[in-house]
Amino acid sequence: MFIITTFATAAFAGDDQPTAAGIIQRYLDMPHAETQNPGEWRGKRLDVLRELAAFPDEAPRAIAEILPGLKSQKQRKELIEILGRVHSRASADVLIPLLEDPAPAARGWAVRSLRLLASRINRCGVRDVPVRPQCPPRVEGLETHLTAAAGDEDPGVRTAALYALADTRDYAAMAVFRNHLDDPDAGVRFTAACLLAELNDDSGLDVIKQEVRRLRRAQNKKPVEYYHHAEWGLVSLQRITGMGFGKIPMDPM
Repeated sequence: MFIITTFATAAFAGDDQPTAAGIIQRYLDMPHAETQNPGEWRGKRLDVLRELAAFPDEAPRAIAEILPGLKSQKQRKELIEILGRVHSRASADVLIPLLEDPAPAARGWAVRSLRLLASRINRCGVRDVPVRPQCPPRVEGLETHLTAAAGDEDPGVRTAALYALADTRDYAAMAVFRNHLDDPDAGVRFTAACLLAELNDDSGLDVIKQEVRRLRRAQNKKPVEYYHHAEWGLVSLQRITGMGFGKIPMDPM
């Protein structure tokens, strides 16, 4: 009798164990439309999705099955985002084909998640950036895919890919950054120049100086661009020249 009771209890407990598919269904059942507190609901949804980290192989497969049929771009974005937090080769295998997605936004989300899997550093703003690898990447061998993404037709995707390559600390990526000093988009050129400065390469000095001059003359100061570019540009000039520029205002974002 004791054996039967123990077996039944164990079987019942097993039925209550979470699965990747069950977690995803709980997530899909949550409110996704804009509400009075969209940030609060997003936080709750992401709390549920973070449970998928316990299923590094099962979760990517479950996400891959439902992504093609999802109509909500918000759901699609959040599921692609969480793949960067599910540290496995299976996550990378779902993300890499998304680099060919017809929607630039989806390609950008995929690049940002691949960045988390490929990174060797923990970037904190534009000042406190490690110059040497601190830890192995979550998934090896993603540099080739990120280099390809750096040639995307969308400047936002190109920018995200350059950041991701910088965080791999693969010094072969410096050639990619130099190639983008002539990028048709000014923001991509500036990003490439500052990332080169981060790696003690002054190839983008002229690009950085041009952007700092432009920011000084700018009449319409868009907060994100103005403050982020101003801080990054001045920090990069300090790195390259070894000169001090006094107290550099921090990007309030």
